[in-house]
Amino acid sequence: AVKIINKAAAQKVSSERLAAMYKEAHYATKLGSSAYSQITIATQNAVYTYSDGGEKYGTLNAKGSSLIRFGVYSYISPAGAGGAVLVKDEEGECFVVNSSGKKLARFTADIAESKAPSGNLIAVRFQGREDWCYLNYSGEEMFGGFLNAGCFNGSSAPVQVSDGKWSFVNAAGEIGDKRWDEIRLDESGNFLMGSNLFTKSGDKWTMYYMGDKGQTEVLTCDDIDISRGEAVAYKENGLWGFADKTGNILISPAYEDAHSFSGGVAAVSMDGLWGFINLQNEIIVEPSYTEAGYFDAAGGTCPVMVSEDGMWKLLSWTVSR
Repeated sequence: AVKIINKAAAQKVSSERLAAMYKEAHYATKLGSSAYSQITIATQNAVYTYSDGGEKYGTLNAKGSSLIRFGVYSYISPAGAGGAVLVKDEEGECFVVNSSGKKLARFTADIAESKAPSGNLIAVRFQGREDWCYLNYSGEEMFGGFLNAGCFNGSSAPVQVSDGKWSFVNAAGEIGDKRWDEIRLDESGNFLMGSNLFTKSGDKWTMYYMGDKGQTEVLTCDDIDISRGEAVAYKENGLWGFADKTGNILISPAYEDAHSFSGGVAAVSMDGLWGFINLQNEIIVEPSYTEAGYFDAAGGTCPVMVSEDGMWKLLSWTVSR
C-alpha cells in the first residue's frame, strides 16, 4: 500500500483520502510474541538487554533478533559501545563481552551492578559495598566513594558525591567544583546525549545545548526526559510537551506523561494509557499500553508493556524503515 501511494504521489496524485491511507499504512505496527520481565526501554547503540524474570539474560539487536543467547547469568549491565556489556556468571566471575560474545575483560571482584562499559574506565558497585567506583580493564579500582556514578564521555564522568550533590570527575579522580542537585543520565549511564546535557538545581531542570559557541542554557522546566536525538519531552505546570535540542517549543505541554521523540515518533500518556504521536502532534498509534519506551531509529522496534502483569514485548513497524 505504501509503495502504491508513493507511486501515486510521484505522478502528483493526491487527496485527503490518500494521505489518510498513507498514514495508516506507514504507521501500522505489529507486536512480537516474545515476552520479557525486564528490558532496557531505550536502546544504547541499538542493543537491548533483557531478562526472562529468572537468571537468564541476553541481548537483542534493534530489530528484536538475539545477538547473544547467554546461559545462566546473575547480572547483565546496560550495553555500551559496540554492544559491550558486563555480565556475571554462576561462579560469580564478571566479564565484559562484546555483541558477538568475545571476552574483552575479566574481573575477579564480585560486582553487584555496573553502568555500560565506556572508554577505559567502568562505573561499578561491588557486592557488599554501597559506594560506586571506577575500574580499569585490568580490574584495578582507580577511585571511588560515590553515591552514584555515570559513564565517562571523553575526559569526564558524572558522579554523586558524599553530600548528595552531583558533579564531574576526571580520569585522575579529581572532582570539579561545580555542584547540581541532579544530572540526568540515560539508561546506560551517559550524561551527554547528542548535543544536550540536563542538570537540576532546586525545583528546576535546565537543558543545555552543546553547540559551536560552547555550552548554552536553552530551556528551564519542571522535569525533562532523556534525549534520543530528536525532540525532547519536558514538563511544565503538570503537563508534558516537546522542545527541539536548542530549546524551541515544538508541541506545547498537553499530555499526562511523555517520552522524548525517537525514530520519528514519541510515546505519550493519555487517560493512563500510552500511545504514540508524530512530530505533527497527530496520534498515530492509539493509546493501549500500560507503559512504553522509545522507537529505535534504525531497527524500528519499541518496548511496550502490554498488560498490568509487568511483561514487556517489542512493538515494531509493519512497513520497514
